[in-house]
Amino acid sequence: FFAFNWAAMTGATKLTVIGTALGSSIMIFAVIGRTRVVGQIAGMAASILTGVLFAVIGQIYQTGADAWQLFVLWAALSLPFALLAQNAVHGLIWLLIAHTGWLTFSAQYAEPLAILSPATSLTIGGLACLAVLIARDWCLGRSRLLWLDYPWTRVLPALAGLCYLMIVTTWLIIEPDQAGFGETIGTILFCIVSVTMVFFYGKSRDGFATACLAAAALTAVAGMALIRLLAEVTSAEEIILSLGTLGNLALLPVFAQWLKRRWKAVTSTNGHANAVPDQPETTQLETDQATKDQEGTS
Repeated sequence: FFAFNWAAMTGATKLTVIGTALGSSIMIFAVIGRTRVVGQIAGMAASILTGVLFAVIGQIYQTGADAWQLFVLWAALSLPFALLAQNAVHGLIWLLIAHTGWLTFSAQYAEPLAILSPATSLTIGGLACLAVLIARDWCLGRSRLLWLDYPWTRVLPALAGLCYLMIVTTWLIIEPDQAGFGETIGTILFCIVSVTMVFFYGKSRDGFATACLAAAALTAVAGMALIRLLAEVTSAEEIILSLGTLGNLALLPVFAQWLKRRWKAVTSTNGHANAVPDQPETTQLETDQATKDQEGTS
């Protein structure tokens, strides 16, 4: 209905429809609260409709605002809903809004004006994702926040941060002569973060998936660096492709073997930690003495 009649609606009608939906969502969230599913859904709807309202206002009145300004304002006004909801999915929605605001700001403002290079923008984005990961682990360590205690709340920010830093590292490997400050810092941070994740998260069953992501990223970067090194040694494309493919294939069993050993170590360690301590064995002398006591009593 709305998709068919939206273009025919006047500006006032559009604002009335969205404003009514936004006000209803806020009212339901305030009355029911975050303890019930309906209240959580209403809070998410309020966060989403806030951005829709600003988009429609910009469309009707032709404000001329850039997209990054819309997303930054959207993230600022929807932050109270995300904090009050204390819901992992709602928090993810807010992070996507804020992250989109940063990407559009970099693409539309910072990079065209040479304030930031693309590599520096990606490095900052990766660090922001890793900051979310650190904040999540810190909050769980300080207090038992059950709404954060889901495996994907650790895996998603780790994956996003590694992907950003890995892209910057790939640029440095492919074009080392044109690498600037952003590529250099991003590559250094990628190596430090990946190795830290492997050793820190690889010690527990809960963080093992994150350690595997970091190890896989290191393996992929090592394979690309090997191909780039071969390209420096020889100019024959057939030799580069052949040796590079063989080298990457050789890295796969090494990664698989490491994965197998680490999983066995983690499961065995957790198994010993959760095991019930053995009870002290009763000696034969104690057994005979107990038998005599029972006979004397009877």
